Amino acid sequence: MLLRGRSTDDGGVCGSTTTSTLPTRRIRRWAVAVALLLSLGFFWPEAAPSASSAAAAVAASASEGYAAKIFRRVGKTARTMGYVGDKGGDGDRHGRVRNTSPYGRPVVLLVGDSLVQRSFEPGGWGARLAHDYARSADVLLRGFSGYNTAWVVDLMHRQPGLFPPPQHVVLLVVLLGANDASRPDGHKTHYGVPILEYKRNLRWIARQYTNGPDGPVVVVCTPPPVDEPRRLHLTTKMKGMPAALLDRSTARTEQYVRAAAEVAAEMGVVVADLHSGLRGHGGADWAERLLSDGLHLTEAGQERVYNVIEAAVRNWKKEEGGADIRKQL
Repeated sequence: MLLRGRSTDDGGVCGSTTTSTLPTRRIRRWAVAVALLLSLGFFWPEAAPSASSAAAAVAASASEGYAAKIFRRVGKTARTMGYVGDKGGDGDRHGRVRNTSPYGRPVVLLVGDSLVQRSFEPGGWGARLAHDYARSADVLLRGFSGYNTAWVVDLMHRQPGLFPPPQHVVLLVVLLGANDASRPDGHKTHYGVPILEYKRNLRWIARQYTNGPDGPVVVVCTPPPVDEPRRLHLTTKMKGMPAALLDRSTARTEQYVRAAAEVAAEMGVVVADLHSGLRGHGGADWAERLLSDGLHLTEAGQERVYNVIEAAVRNWKKEEGGADIRKQL
């Protein structure tokens, strides 16, 4: 029987292959292929991964690389965090990198009031952090205009899903107090929180991310200064209210500045003193340049807040004996 061929005039077949020849060639080819695969499996058991596993390995390597970079840059020590090796290498002392967020990158979490909510305005300090951490961490904004510490605590109780768990967070920045410090006799008295309650609330918020060895670096910011003459002008001239209804004052704000610094020192976390960092910065016209309405930040004020926070974290890490943590990607 002939498998294939082309008839000729003399009845023969041109280029024919017999039944016995074709199976023999196929068997030889299969034998060579099997032998080659067996040899590869014996000498190099991981030499030929599948395309999907190879892609997954590349993705995992890249993700861990970015996570390790952010851990190293933020400057967590092996003693406090457990991810960075004793000699400053990637991962923990065993070379492992902590599992980050479900999105494959750790989170930089910003919690606060309108000063945080508006930090993503053009030139905002939150936007600058997002630029610094691009491809390394996701900067998550949890700023709520008009909120005080009591309302943030309540929100964290009622909607815990809004706030990532500490194992996913590499850096937490808390900026609250501008509303807590509202004058009890002013027209925004409903924002005010007594100073002892303010400290208790601030402590509770920070503690959600400092319990256990795997928490993030926590930065507690003092409330920035207020321009009292400007606030008084807005109260009397713009709103037509009596001066007695002034919403915020320098003296009362300074009490909350000290309270925030005390909480940070008590808990052993980073303090970013925005009050001292902005007040008087750059000359006598600091308030006009840095504050848009005597309370909120201009673009120059946003930049100054960013610089103060970045310097506070960097200096804190140096005091801990670690490497410089300037945000250089």
